[in-house]
Amino acid sequence: MTSPYEPGLWKREKRRRRIEFTIIFGIIAGIVTIVYLLKNTPKTSSNVVDIVGVWIQDDILYHREAKKTDKPTGNLSDAYGEIKIIFYTNFTYKSYFDATSSNGEWKIENDSLYMIGHNKKDKFKYKLNNDELIIYSYPWLMALKKERDS
Repeated sequence: MTSPYEPGLWKREKRRRRIEFTIIFGIIAGIVTIVYLLKNTPKTSSNVVDIVGVWIQDDILYHREAKKTDKPTGNLSDAYGEIKIIFYTNFTYKSYFDATSSNGEWKIENDSLYMIGHNKKDKFKYKLNNDELIIYSYPWLMALKKERDS
């Protein structure tokens, strides 16, 4: 009795099924990888990249910005002297208000700048334009210029 299949047909069929399985497995693995990466990528705006660096209080910028507000604002450098804030890429910051320094974590979310440090979470309205950072904390206004790399 002879087989109804052509000789070698079952080998070709087995190889075709193995190739189909490999292709389907590869597609599923690719989709799972893409979904994982999308889900675990932090949601950022370009401001997150732009804010990283060293920022120094600028009185000229302060006076220009204070004229634009409809409420009287105080210049923090009048109260604290030189102000310097460093935002790092690992979402930490270090601030210097004259001789006093503090550090913590920062994030930008829902158009607000959050500075979290020592059991305190401050939320600020802010405006970032190239090398100018304005932080609104009524009745204070911080006007900072980004320090250029040397």
